[in-house]
Amino acid sequence: MYSNNLIGILKAFSTKEMTRYVEFAGSPYFNKHKKIKQLIEYLRGIYPNFNEKNCHREQIWQTLEPNKPFNKAQLAIIFTYATRLLEDFLTQEQFKTNPDLHNILLLEHLRQKRQYKHYERILKQQLKNLDKQSHRDSNFYNLNFLMAMEKDQYYAQSEGYKKDLSIQEKQQHLDNFYLSEKLRDACEMAVRTKIFKVAYDQRLIQVLIKEIELHFEHYNKVPPILVYSHIYKMVMEGDEKVYFQTTDLVNQNEAAFPLEELRTIYNYFQHFCIEKINI
Repeated sequence: MYSNNLIGILKAFSTKEMTRYVEFAGSPYFNKHKKIKQLIEYLRGIYPNFNEKNCHREQIWQTLEPNKPFNKAQLAIIFTYATRLLEDFLTQEQFKTNPDLHNILLLEHLRQKRQYKHYERILKQQLKNLDKQSHRDSNFYNLNFLMAMEKDQYYAQSEGYKKDLSIQEKQQHLDNFYLSEKLRDACEMAVRTKIFKVAYDQRLIQVLIKEIELHFEHYNKVPPILVYSHIYKMVMEGDEKVYFQTTDLVNQNEAAFPLEELRTIYNYFQHFCIEKINI
């Protein structure tokens, strides 16, 4: 029981997370099972000092059912439900970190309930929030794609296919998201191919590169497509001129990327330099 999945995750919890999980488990909306609440309260009482003694099956059972003989199968069921509740809690916690996705799902629900006045108010505010975002990474275009898709469904449902550009916006954002992700993965695959000698199937990448070259004026305005297409060319060709062009582009577009992604981008430059040194 000491190595149980539930206990293993709780070991990694901060004090704040443990408190919130207990509160979550205590809410009748999420959990109506008394024994699960008792189990979680017991685990909170011994947190963070989980050990073989206080996590022993018989010890936990005695706390939950002091007047009944030990029942391994019944205890396993209680732990299973507590683990599922923990998974729901983790999902809720992660969901709270993504307010944009939260609002898209809210819009979907309002549309299904035909609450159009409230829908349009939320939609207007969400579009403003997206426009204010400083990052213009692939996630930005994905969120815009999801928003445009929801808008298109709204107009089809409420206005009977009146003249609206949501479907065009949907396709543009989908293209930008798709190309951004494909190029980012292509860069990583190209580097891993050199390091680990792994052969990846990239049948579409040359078609995508050609598409970008043919419509460069459009894609030049999409930072992840612009940057990753140059990084891919830098990695594949090993040309120092392309290296300096790419570093300049990254410097000009740093604000478009979150810090973690910038670290990855600069790792590509570091790998390029190491490769040149080792020649």
